[in-house]
Amino acid sequence: MNRKLKEETAASAEERDRLMAQRDEVQREVEA
Repeated sequence: MNRKLKEETAASAEERDRLMAQRDEVQREVEA
């Protein structure tokens, strides 16, 4: 159960990193 929680936390962290990277790309396109 604890392992499952840890995996979900890692997955959400990856998702958050991906979304932030996506937003950074959009921001650069807007500024360009």
